This record gives sequence, structure tokens and C-alpha cells, in this order.
Amino acid sequence: MIFRISAAAGTGDLERACAQVLRLHAATSERLPFYGEFYRRIFAVTGAPASILDVASGLNPFSLPWMKLKALTAYIACDIDRAQVACVNGFLPLMGLPPPAKLQDVICKPPRDAVQVALVLKALPVLEQQERGCSERLLLGLNAGFLVVSFPLYSLGSRSKGMVRHPL
Repeated sequence: MIFRISAAAGTGDLERACAQVLRLHAATSERLPFYGEFYRRIFAVTGAPASILDVASGLNPFSLPWMKLKALTAYIACDIDRAQVACVNGFLPLMGLPPPAKLQDVICKPPRDAVQVALVLKALPVLEQQERGCSERLLLGLNAGFLVVSFPLYSLGSRSKGMVRHPL
């Protein structure tokens, strides 16, 4: 997949190639139709970030083309899945970023990177299933000016999680 994205990077089809990757996972696939507006709204509040930490990132780094970040923005991703971290580390240089994606269990060792914005997208319910109370500890331990936290609308079995009733 990285080869196709590498080839697409030079042709202007980067978003389309990244969308193929984002469709591979339920969480990123659910956000795919809204990524442009999603990041515009976030950065309207936070300002253009100088640094981003993507906690339990999964495939979310493939949404970088929609973030429209400045060239010198530091982007750090961490996840517990070795294959996803390797994939992300192959992708980040294509975006002109160093591959700092880290293999990290955020429950046992929360990230301590000082950043302007921390993304914690749809991760908290999964983490809470592993260790009750870890979400609060994780969020309080993040060293970020802004925390962006999202929750799933539906379970993997397509059952509503009731989140639509709780707008921001």
C-alpha cells in the first residue's frame, strides 16, 4: 500500500490513495467523509498547531493530507499495533515528516510529549475495556494545550452508542 501512496504522492492523487487506507479500519472509515471539515473546525479553535500528538493513532496518520499542516509542524503518532506503526513510519516520510510513530501501550506508559494538540480519537472506550479508569489518567497526563477527544457513534456491529444525543 505504501508503494501506491508513494506513486500517488507525485500525481496529485494522494488523498484518494490515503482514503483507500483509511477505509480499512472502522474508526477512520467513519470519519472519512468529514475529514476536511473535521480538521478545519478543530484548527479554527486551536489555531494552526506547531505540534500534534496522535494517541492510539491506528491509521489516522493517513488523514494528514486533510489536515493541511504547515511544513514545520511536528507530528507524533503512537499505537500498540506493531504492524500499523510500521505502516505509518513508511508513510510519514512521504508527507515530508520524520517517522516518529512509536510503538507504545498508552495505558502502561502514557505519552509525555509536549504538544499543542493531542488527538485521542475513538480510543477511550477501547482502553476502558482493558483497564477501568485509565482514560481519565491518560487524559490528565497528556502534556497538550488542547485535547481533541472523540467517541464512536456505532459499535463494530452497527449498534448505536447513543453519542448523537450528546452534541458538543
